[in-house]
Amino acid sequence: MRIGLLAILLLAGGVMPACAQELIIHVKPIRVRHLAGMVVDRTGAPIEYAEIQLRDPADHPMLASTFADAKGRFAFADKKRGTQLEIRVSRNGFNILQYTLTIVAFGRDKIRVMLPVAA
Repeated sequence: MRIGLLAILLLAGGVMPACAQELIIHVKPIRVRHLAGMVVDRTGAPIEYAEIQLRDPADHPMLASTFADAKGRFAFADKKRGTQLEIRVSRNGFNILQYTLTIVAFGRDKIRVMLPVAA
């Protein structure tokens, strides 16, 4: 029975070690023109399949979500200028990052999110 269970776990992608994910909130708003960007690790390598959530900053319900592609890129439909949103980025094995974004005419074209490894 144990060999069968081990075989199933290996075929399913193995067992990931348990990591305690921590929510890291960046308080200072980031001014962006587009709801797009890239998720990377501390070396600058893309983190594929990270989950990116758009949230309402007032009471934090999720408005939309997507996953980064194989190159760590993600995008949402643009919102009206002046709109303020929270973006929350997570991936197994990494801490969760949250930023407040303000949509503006002149600001960063895209956001670059560096996820720190969870302890």
